[in-house]
Amino acid sequence: MHEALFRHTSFNIIDPHTGFKADVFVLDPGDLFNQSSFSRARLSQINQDTPQLFRLDTSEDVILHELKWYKAGGSTSDKQWNDILGVFKVQGTTKLDTPYLKLWAAKLAVADLLVGAIQEASLLGLSLVTARRHPGGTRNGGSATQGVP
Repeated sequence: MHEALFRHTSFNIIDPHTGFKADVFVLDPGDLFNQSSFSRARLSQINQDTPQLFRLDTSEDVILHELKWYKAGGSTSDKQWNDILGVFKVQGTTKLDTPYLKLWAAKLAVADLLVGAIQEASLLGLSLVTARRHPGGTRNGGSATQGVP
């Protein structure tokens, strides 16, 4: 955890009783996207039995972070790609701030991946409007390599 704080990276916290895992990301004051993401985050109660509030990224920022890590990991992590599709499955496009997604996807050089995720989500019937495959063709079916931010 101390190294993550020093390097402005991330670490996990796991509740040993419930198995609930939270990813904690350390804000890098020099990263404009992280600043934007942090400013848009919302305070939410995760567990009805616990009054503790946590700052959670918006769905758009989760998608953008995952796209960033997916690209940094060589665009091979099925886990990250499925996380992205999972957000689209839950949110669809009507609940997402599409202009924000497009703006930051372009700035982060992941616009092609965003389009691919939207297209693949559409093929899976996740209430999206376009229907073409992920850029680069078929996704790999082998073992995934976890992308590293």
